[in-house]
Amino acid sequence: MIEMSRSVEDYLAALYRLVSEKGVARTQDLARALGVAPATVTKVMSRLAERGLVVWEPYRGFRLTRRGLEIARRVVWRHRVCERFLSDVLGIDPSRVHGYAHLMEHLPDEIVERMDQLLGRPRSCPHGKPIPRDDEFFGDVSGDEAVTH
Repeated sequence: MIEMSRSVEDYLAALYRLVSEKGVARTQDLARALGVAPATVTKVMSRLAERGLVVWEPYRGFRLTRRGLEIARRVVWRHRVCERFLSDVLGIDPSRVHGYAHLMEHLPDEIVERMDQLLGRPRSCPHGKPIPRDDEFFGDVSGDEAVTH
């Protein structure tokens, strides 16, 4: 797995969530989700495209490549497991766990894996969203092709 900065992980996870909900993510959608200017999104996404993590489809928006999807799914997995841990183990109200989980989603995989095992590998977060698993199938695509799911 490629070592990524928190910022890159945040962009990829936001793109993953938007594509999961809408099928595609446009600059304005990402800017809103991340609380940044559209020009910032364009600049960052251009760099991510150069790194082979996203594909820009003119007039449609951005999609993840296989490599980008792997990274994004890992971040979303950590986030949703942390939400479940905060809710189920620590008893924090589910309406409050998102912000804390956002801080925790950058923890090492080893720590989150132990939380996941302790929880019995739950299938969803406290909000009912699925927790991505490595064994799930997301289509047969090469590293630079856009992934749809």
